[in-house]
Amino acid sequence: MKIEILVGKGRPTKPTQSAKLSNELGIITRNFLSLPNKFDIHLDEHYVKDSCEDILKNRSRQWR
Repeated sequence: MKIEILVGKGRPTKPTQSAKLSNELGIITRNFLSLPNKFDIHLDEHYVKDSCEDILKNRSRQWR
């Protein structure tokens, strides 16, 4: 598939091309970039816990 990115746009204008490019870049990123697997999160702090819950609620709503 040919991906066309117009000058000044910064991304493909056709939805199918944009989706394919995004998927491919995601695969490349996961395969070649090392990301830390361990996070130091203090869930005993109420604002940290609330923030994490909000993020999870938002992701759950988007998934549906």
